[in-house]
Amino acid sequence: MTPSRSTTTSARRLTLIAVIVLSTAPTVNAFETLGVTWNRGRVNFRINPGFPRENFEGSTDEWRDLQIETLRCAADVWREQSHADFRFQYLGRTSRRGLNLSDEVNNVSFVDGDGGAALAVTVLDGVGQRATGFDIVFFSLTNGSPNTWSAGEDPPSGTLDILGVGVHEFGHALGLAHSPHRDATMFESERQRGLEIRTLHSDDIDGVETLYGTRDDADPSLGLLSTMPAYGPLAGGNTVVIGGRNFSWTTDTTLWIDGDIVRRSLFDVIDCRRIRVHRMPGGARVGPVEIRVRNELGLSTLDAGYRYGEPGPRLISVEPAVGPVSGGIPVTIHGENLLPGVRVAVGANLLREAVLLDSSTLTGTLPEANGAGAVNLILQQGEDHFTLTDAFTYASNVLQLDRATAPPGARGVALRVLTSSDQHLGGASFALVYPAADLGVDAIDVDGTLAAAAEFAAANIDNDAGVTTFGLVMSFTRPTPSIPPGVGQHIGNVVVSLSEDLEEGEELPLTFQNGAGSPPIDLQFTLAGSGTVVEPVGLGGKVIVTSRPLFIRGDTDLSTQIDISDAVVLLDSLFGGTEGVRCEDAADANDDGGLDISDAVAVLQFLFVGANAPPPPFPDPGADTTPDDLDCEIGV
Repeated sequence: MTPSRSTTTSARRLTLIAVIVLSTAPTVNAFETLGVTWNRGRVNFRINPGFPRENFEGSTDEWRDLQIETLRCAADVWREQSHADFRFQYLGRTSRRGLNLSDEVNNVSFVDGDGGAALAVTVLDGVGQRATGFDIVFFSLTNGSPNTWSAGEDPPSGTLDILGVGVHEFGHALGLAHSPHRDATMFESERQRGLEIRTLHSDDIDGVETLYGTRDDADPSLGLLSTMPAYGPLAGGNTVVIGGRNFSWTTDTTLWIDGDIVRRSLFDVIDCRRIRVHRMPGGARVGPVEIRVRNELGLSTLDAGYRYGEPGPRLISVEPAVGPVSGGIPVTIHGENLLPGVRVAVGANLLREAVLLDSSTLTGTLPEANGAGAVNLILQQGEDHFTLTDAFTYASNVLQLDRATAPPGARGVALRVLTSSDQHLGGASFALVYPAADLGVDAIDVDGTLAAAAEFAAANIDNDAGVTTFGLVMSFTRPTPSIPPGVGQHIGNVVVSLSEDLEEGEELPLTFQNGAGSPPIDLQFTLAGSGTVVEPVGLGGKVIVTSRPLFIRGDTDLSTQIDISDAVVLLDSLFGGTEGVRCEDAADANDDGGLDISDAVAVLQFLFVGANAPPPPFPDPGADTTPDDLDCEIGV
């Protein structure tokens, strides 16, 4: 039986009706189209999950959710299994049902009625060759015989597959007619209760790609993405859902866990994105194991995809989440179940000078990157692996404001302004916003910094509004002097004073904000020579209020990070006749209450031979809790 098509009496408007029926036709290899396509590569639709719950043991709400996920998968198949530049976009549920093109809602629904020879029907509306709307209906009867619709498994005998028939109908909705190729999804009749038409034939793929072109980032293969939960008892027996894309059906699927094939009676393909393992097999050992799946769309492996035993390590976030391509800034990584020996890479390179503070905190120095852009954080701990996708962004240009500590009422507290860039800079501008009731900016000065030779450096301070803007031009007529490329180039100091009414532990943020100030100023760098303007990433600073000086143990030069310069500064103070250090408590790296060569040695051993980290406060600023006679002059 061939599909029926009818047109309205309108001279320009064409309504095409396409059905899936219970019949066969000769095999020919060529897709056909309905003659209309969507102008854009995205079409919205809604779902009315009204199929009767006949062979489903869950609740009504669970059955509705399963219908929605099944029909969304049916729509997604045309994008996920091809290179087509086309997407059906789900907008949510609707109460509408049936065929009604005048309501301007692209609707998928079930109706309690007889479809004649059809299991389901799609009505596609258009003006000229442009599609303007569609509705899809599944029927309860076909030629007087009841249809029992199934979802969440391979359709049992006597039932029909919502997912497979849905893929066929969405094919009509995007503009494909019935294919004469009997193995194609768009063939006019169902096979195997509609099961096998869940996956596209090459004829279907040729059709949708011809109508809508292709996209370069497509990956129409099978893919594993996650397991939920990601761990369980060594004895097994628990339920696990494997997440991914382009799952087909259970009888077409082979599943391996830790190299062993899982019996098909133990799992089901729920839909195109989920496989449910009803009873996990027992493991041979505690630790991570590989998950592998194969179907007609390919083979995919999820390394360390599941863990037998207690939960393994995971990453949660990194602070800051943006930094310079050249690296070199301190970062703090937050996670869970971290143990000694854990290694974390930022993109392709390992975190430098990593120190594990506790099971949830790892600090270190940002490694250099090959280029700008988002990168993954990758954890390795024994046999455990974990990836936090696109967790950190490398930027070629960064403007950073330091942090400082000071007691209430402090005057002249300086926060360094630092540039990081891979090019010479001829100027910079920014607007700072801050809590005006708690903090006031006294000045932004460039004396003693790389910007001291600037021909223009001026601040516009409005403490009533809590906004200060700043502009810097190294030279009006020449490419030199300039701010050289590098990390943490010191170009100025924001000098602030604090309110007397603050309490210990309060943090006062100073953040970069585009368009703040009067006149409004944006965060910008100007490249030396060319005058090209670029927008750097802005990392704001803060003042931490303390009744006692806060410092980082071992940070002799008060740079907020520990490096070889801290040992050099202390040795110069002890033996070179230079002026004493400003914060003796910080220079007391071994916290023995005195300053001597052993403090410099402690810093060097920590940096280069893996010795213990300095005693608290480390790595974040804190007050000295050890009684001694040392002094500290920070922010006073």
